Amino acid sequence: MYKRNGIWWFTCIERGKRYYRSTGQRSRRLADQFEKAFYEKKGLSRTKLSQGNQEVETIPSKAKVTVSEVLQRYWTLHLDGNKKPSAERAKFAFERMVKYFGPRTSISDIRFRIDEYKADRRQTVKPSSVKRELSFLKAACVKAKEWGILDKNPLDGYKLDKVNDSRLRYLEDEEFHCLLESADENLVPILLMARHQGMRQGEIRHLKWEDVDMRRGIIHIPISKSGERRDIPMTEVIGRMLMRIPVKEREGLVFKYDGKEIKRQGWLMHSFRRAVRKAGIKDFRFHDLRHTFASHAVMNGGGLAAVGALLGHKSMKMTQRYAHLAPRYLRATISRAVPKIFRVPTKLRDNSATSTSQIPSVLEAYKTRNASKNRGVSKWCPQGDLNPCYGLERAVT
Repeated sequence: MYKRNGIWWFTCIERGKRYYRSTGQRSRRLADQFEKAFYEKKGLSRTKLSQGNQEVETIPSKAKVTVSEVLQRYWTLHLDGNKKPSAERAKFAFERMVKYFGPRTSISDIRFRIDEYKADRRQTVKPSSVKRELSFLKAACVKAKEWGILDKNPLDGYKLDKVNDSRLRYLEDEEFHCLLESADENLVPILLMARHQGMRQGEIRHLKWEDVDMRRGIIHIPISKSGERRDIPMTEVIGRMLMRIPVKEREGLVFKYDGKEIKRQGWLMHSFRRAVRKAGIKDFRFHDLRHTFASHAVMNGGGLAAVGALLGHKSMKMTQRYAHLAPRYLRATISRAVPKIFRVPTKLRDNSATSTSQIPSVLEAYKTRNASKNRGVSKWCPQGDLNPCYGLERAVT
C-alpha cells in the first residue's frame, strides 16, 4: 500500500494482470479495511510468506515490473494527470525508450544500458536533449519507488552529464519586423504574443480565454514550467489584437488552427521555420523570441528582478544571463560610474600640448557652473591646492 496526493492506494493482481486501486481514504486504518473488503468481495488473496510463527502479507514480486509499465504509469498519473507542461515532450521520449529497451524488459535491468542509449541518441540529437530524456526516466523511477512499485530505484546514484545549454539569441526590432512580414497570417498573432509578453510556446498554445482578463489587461498563467502561477500585464499591442476578436468567439483556447488545439510539432513549427528562412534570419528558434523579450527589457532599463518575475524564473540565476547584453546598455551603465567632481591630476598641469589641449574647456565649464550658482557675488578668493581647478578662483560668500 502506498500514498499518493494524500490518498492510500494498493496493488492487486487479477487474472495475471496488475491493477492499482484507490481506497479513497486518507486514514491508513480505513484504507486497510477497504483493501480487506475488496479482496473478500473479489475472492482474492495476497501472497503470504512465512516468517517464524507469523504470516506477513507481501506484494507480488516487484522485480518483473517492466519499463513500459513504469513509464506509462508515471506519464498517466503524474504528468498528464497533473497537467504538467512537460507531458507532451515526455510522451515522445518515453515512446523512444520503450522501443529501445523493449516493452517487456524489467526496469531493474536497464542500468547498464543507460550509457548505450545515451550514445545512440547523441548521434541524432544534442546532448541537452539526451539529458532531458534521461531526467524524465530518473523521475519516473523515483516516483515508482514512492508508489511502492519498486523496492529499489535502479537509477539511484546515476549522475547526468553537465551540459552547457545556456543560449542567448535575440532579434533587433528591424529583424523581428521582417519575421512578421514573412510569417503566415495565422502565425503572426502567436509571434506577437511571444515577443510582447515573453511567454513560452506551451503557455501560448494552452492559453484559454478564461485566463485572459480583458478588463484589467492581465494574462494569467495557471501553471507555468516552474509549477507556479504568474500574471503578465498585456502590452498595448496585445490588448488591441485580442480586442479585435469577436466576443462570441472567445471560448476555449485563444489560439487554434483549423478549430483545433495547436500541437507542439506540426503546423506551428513548420510555419515558423519557413518564416525564418524567408526572412533570412540565421540560427533562430521559437524560444529565442522569449530571449528577445527579456533582452530588450533589460537593455531599455528594466530591472533583473522585474524581468525575472515576468518570465516566471524561480531563481535570479536564470535571469542573470541578460545582465550584460549590448554595447549601448554597457555605455549607459558606465556613464553613471564616472566621478561627479573632476579633479585635474598633477601630471596634466604641465604646459605640454598633448596634456593641456583639453583642459581649458573642462576648467571653463567648471568655472561657469560655479559662477552660475553664485550670481551677485563680487569677491573672488584663491583656494590654493584644495581647488580642484588649480589656478582658478571661485566665488565665496
